[in-house]
Amino acid sequence: MLSTGPERTLTTADLDALLGCEQRDYTRVDRQTRVQVISLRNDEAGVRPSITTGWSEDVSATGARLLICSSVSDDRVWIRIPESDRRDKFIECRVMWRDSAREGCREANRRCGVRFERILTREEFDQVLSSGTPTDETQKPS
Repeated sequence: MLSTGPERTLTTADLDALLGCEQRDYTRVDRQTRVQVISLRNDEAGVRPSITTGWSEDVSATGARLLICSSVSDDRVWIRIPESDRRDKFIECRVMWRDSAREGCREANRRCGVRFERILTREEFDQVLSSGTPTDETQKPS
């Protein structure tokens, strides 16, 4: 047992309650993998992809924490893992949170948490790029 002073001693149940604030349903794996993070940018040339590079810091079955070279302002991004056997696949993600520059890193390095939505083939991702909208918007009935 851990002591917090003469008045209070933390029990195992207390520690479980404190640690119970974890919101992930699946265990995190400390996995550092190089990634490309792709978002859609709308400018005078139209909608086009913006690609930044980075690393996964940890991964679970439903999401990941990323360290990337620039901030992400979009709520939806696509991740590509260039060194994977599945490098022709794109993971559609929802950005759940963004953080400021990581302590001890260059100012440009940012962290964000993403939730995996679905895996797209190259053809499906090309359709997203050509339509200029995320896949859930391209599949809505008119």
